[in-house]
Amino acid sequence: MNWQGSKQYDAINFSEVAPSHRESVMMAIEQCLQGILQDLRDNKPPSLAYTNRRDWKNVRYTMEIGLQLTIDATKSVCSLASSKSVPKFAAMMKILSIIYQLVQKDTYCTKRDIYYQDVNLFGSQKLVDDCLDNLSCMLQWPRWDLHVMATSKGCIAGNLQFTDVDGSVVDCASTNTGILVPSRVQDITGIRSKASFVLIVEKDASFQKLLDSEMLLKIPDAIIITVIYCLLFNFTFFF
Repeated sequence: MNWQGSKQYDAINFSEVAPSHRESVMMAIEQCLQGILQDLRDNKPPSLAYTNRRDWKNVRYTMEIGLQLTIDATKSVCSLASSKSVPKFAAMMKILSIIYQLVQKDTYCTKRDIYYQDVNLFGSQKLVDDCLDNLSCMLQWPRWDLHVMATSKGCIAGNLQFTDVDGSVVDCASTNTGILVPSRVQDITGIRSKASFVLIVEKDASFQKLLDSEMLLKIPDAIIITVIYCLLFNFTFFF
């Protein structure tokens, strides 16, 4: 089922106007909850079904996109019918509730924030991460559209300018310490650069040492970025 289009669902009586991303995400969650309520009405154990990401038979490779899930991918089911699935089912329902509130209020949080909202329920950060990935597959929306960000930060400096989400123009060449990479990189516009190469460094200390050595004055067509527990998606968006 594809929740990302303008398709309307009669069960929840939405208008014919194409919904925004936030409305579509909320609709997907509401549709999921309606399925659980229907299970209860039918005296069936409630369950959540999501694509089995661990089965390579569910994945194909294309030159344009890379790895992507197949249309007829097999599903994994988390159901209250199994006592072993109860903790995971409870965790996924809790995270669904958190996501719905985040999207509804148009606010964001990190995966770590979610874990600390109910440490006793989740037990570990790994469970939260796994549940988020499963919910993303189930709802067919990427994690950043669920208003959940990674717990990472990264800095960038060099021959790059962009317009941030608040409309301010950011010049990454006019910094002695680096510019913090925004989490919502998809809201960035007006990206401009004449850089001929990008240097990725792992450590903050190495990043700062390069800036202190005035590397960017000597090589003005360079961009330096630092990655600290950070998904490279945040940086590849720029390039």
